Amino acid sequence: MGKVIDNKTQGMGRRMKAGLVLLLTLLTSVVTMPRGAQASVAALNAWPATPQIVSTTNAGTVTGTVSVSAGSKRVMLVVVGVKYSATPATMPLTVTFGGKRVTQLQSNYSCPNAIWLGFINEADLAAASGTTLSVTNANTTNLTAMYASAAVFSGVDQTTPITGSNNASSGATAVTAINLPQINVKGTTTPSVSTALSFYMSNRLQSQTVDANYTQNVQYTAGANGYLAFNTITTPPSALTTTAPVSTTATASTGCAVDVSLTPDGVTGIGAIGSCGTCHGYPPVDGTARNTPAGQFLGSHNKHTGTGANQYAFVCTRCHRNNTSFNHANGRINMRVPINGTGIAIYNNVTSWSVTNTPTFGKCTNTYCHSNAKGGTTQTGDTRAFGNSTSLTWGTVNGPGGTGAENYTNNCSITCHKGRPSYTNYTGVITTGKKANAHGYTGRGATHLAQTCDVCHSSITTSDAGVTYAFTSFTTHANGRYNLKPSFGYVYNAKVGGTCTSPPSGCHGTAFWGGSLTCVNCHNVAITRTLGRPGTQLRAITPEFGQAYGHFAKKRTNFGPLTNAVCVVCHLEGYGYGSASFGSINPTYHKNGNIDLRDPVGSGETPITDTSGAAFTFQRFTTSYAAGTRTSNGQTNNTDIANVITQKFCLGCHRASGATNTAARISATSTAWRPWGFGNFTTIGNNYTVLNGAAVRGGLVNAFSQFSTGNSSVHPVRGPLNKDYPIATLLNAPYNINGRVATTGHTKTLSAVINCFDCHNTNTGALYTTKTVAAHGTNNTAQVRGLFYGSSMTLCSACHTGYTIDTHHPTGSAAGTMSGNGGEGMGTYCTNCHSGGVGQNATAAPARPIAASNFHGYNKLLNGSNWPDAGYGRPYAFFRNNTNLTDQRPYTASDITVGSPTCNGSGKSCANGGAQTYTPGGSY
Repeated sequence: MGKVIDNKTQGMGRRMKAGLVLLLTLLTSVVTMPRGAQASVAALNAWPATPQIVSTTNAGTVTGTVSVSAGSKRVMLVVVGVKYSATPATMPLTVTFGGKRVTQLQSNYSCPNAIWLGFINEADLAAASGTTLSVTNANTTNLTAMYASAAVFSGVDQTTPITGSNNASSGATAVTAINLPQINVKGTTTPSVSTALSFYMSNRLQSQTVDANYTQNVQYTAGANGYLAFNTITTPPSALTTTAPVSTTATASTGCAVDVSLTPDGVTGIGAIGSCGTCHGYPPVDGTARNTPAGQFLGSHNKHTGTGANQYAFVCTRCHRNNTSFNHANGRINMRVPINGTGIAIYNNVTSWSVTNTPTFGKCTNTYCHSNAKGGTTQTGDTRAFGNSTSLTWGTVNGPGGTGAENYTNNCSITCHKGRPSYTNYTGVITTGKKANAHGYTGRGATHLAQTCDVCHSSITTSDAGVTYAFTSFTTHANGRYNLKPSFGYVYNAKVGGTCTSPPSGCHGTAFWGGSLTCVNCHNVAITRTLGRPGTQLRAITPEFGQAYGHFAKKRTNFGPLTNAVCVVCHLEGYGYGSASFGSINPTYHKNGNIDLRDPVGSGETPITDTSGAAFTFQRFTTSYAAGTRTSNGQTNNTDIANVITQKFCLGCHRASGATNTAARISATSTAWRPWGFGNFTTIGNNYTVLNGAAVRGGLVNAFSQFSTGNSSVHPVRGPLNKDYPIATLLNAPYNINGRVATTGHTKTLSAVINCFDCHNTNTGALYTTKTVAAHGTNNTAQVRGLFYGSSMTLCSACHTGYTIDTHHPTGSAAGTMSGNGGEGMGTYCTNCHSGGVGQNATAAPARPIAASNFHGYNKLLNGSNWPDAGYGRPYAFFRNNTNLTDQRPYTASDITVGSPTCNGSGKSCANGGAQTYTPGGSY
């Protein structure tokens, strides 16, 4: 060509030749000029040394400032590390920069150390109003910290800025390595300087070792949030490659991780397929038409495969086949049969069909996901077939709300379950279509019917007082399990539907699902009160009935099981005997915030009154042992709960007539004197004779008559005593209100009035002031405050003081000036004189109820006879042991006719072997 050009120029003039050379030069320059270089992804603003947002509280919205350098074709990546004290049910984050929404790429909250990844492109960066980065977390339950970091990169393709992204988690199990799924990193070989960048970020509880293919940018020691690490691929690829980084800690720990790759500007070739996201996004996103926006299509993939809030995050193979080998692009959509690998679920009755831009969607049928959950679960032993209650068309809105976008607020009563299961309870062996059911239970207060689904199930949370439900735990909802909250202690059983066992949730104790609850089921655990005294606890009652002593000692032979009938003898919370609803809950009294006691001398469902006959209401038993709490008219004190219960409840039953209210019985064989039946009469009944204070042989103790203020010996329960001993200095508070303090003279004063719980209390540790040992049962010795036999009479010393085991009666007592040996020969046991049939060598408690008659009060000796010398009067001051003590005459009494104050005994006894006189003696 040069020769031709040379021949043509030979005849040209000089100026023309010069112009031609210039033209050729310019043409040559154009031909040989290099093409414009494609940009490489580069960091404008690298990951900061400290996060732009740091919050170590449960604040739902936090903000920070991000510096953004000038540049072109920029993308900002934002990573949020979130710390919960327990794995959250959901983590709905809203992130903005300068008022512009940051698009979510990945989110993983399947462990307490959660992570979120998003991006914002050049257009929104340029339009941002300010530099404020804001993170709002709608779930602050158990939230303890949030951290956010942002970095800005230039040279990023704006049409498809993200080559690929993914997430992974350790879940609830601590691991050393968290393996992120493979994603593409797209560069190009023309020219080699056009490179891409890939990052992975992990939120762990320990310091992390960087992946071998990556370089660590920064790792925050983020306080309560653990460690948040940012890493960049070490050698930026100049061609298409794949990466699957690993987040590693030295020892096992929980955590979550995300990774992402940025596409260099101008790179359009896809090359080899490295993941589902290479072609059509992973997880797929619902578009408005096929490939609108790019890679998206119509349907309901958002709901099923999305990883955000209110999405199920199902893997492709749950519904599709052949996708894991990346060779399924054959122009057909291939469905897995059966869907989810179980049952006979199928889509539109076909397994494969041709791809079309204008699909007509069908329905999934015979799938557990859209069933009423009456069968087909994955619970062990469940052989029932599930029943479909709805068949939904793919791509349509489910639940209430508008059209055009999938609505994630679903109403249980409209869609799958058609509300709470209302089928007939089946309590036999489960067969097809049968199931135990207590969802719609209407008995005993309709407790289940009144609850919303979220009360028991952890796979949903209520959004508007139970009308609709927002599904928040999509890893558990529709997974074929019942997903009961752990607090219910639910154990599945294929035959009877399972058992809820001793929950701390306050519902009830052990109960079969579909069975009937009893007082025993609910009150065998502590219950947090919602009425009367909200927030306080009712203690576990059922275990108290299993003790050695009590009103219904279930360990006694033949007493039968502990049932509702046992409770209604005393409590109006259940209907009494004779009612058509006997034993079941009485809604008038049950859960009204009060303790409602049945009047033992009334009739039917009649509550006890106060001592004046007026209404009596109390919410918790209470008594006090502080100084000044006992008075000489305490028997009429209606503000003292312990006194009202003593006078109107305890003594209302423990009297000669017994519990005349026929509703206070457990069966037709019960009587007024044995409301709980007879049990093993041989064991307990033989000693219960009228001589020992029982109303009838084998009946309850007649404490009412024993406490009569007309008895010669009596403790002041029904009223005060008017006498001169014991004086105030020989009594402990609060019983020392006697006005007499001198040790001589015989001025009589009124004593303090006591109640049942002054003696019937614990004998170990601090006294009970908000519970009783006498109501239900106890292992305390004979249900009293201390020992009442032997050398250590701690029951006596609870009230009486100053008496020692050496001299026994101190100066100031009735026997303090006894002639002869003074008090030296009085022995060491109170029971030597002050008892019936229990002598100096007693080492065991007397048979019941002898002790009751010895301590409550009496007018006769234990065998029913008078004092040996009738002229000396009755057995005052609890003198009842006429074996060691042959006669006792007080200083003065209404029935004294002869003699002077005398203590006469035999052997080594109260009188040291002979008659002794003593002054001042007692006045009665």
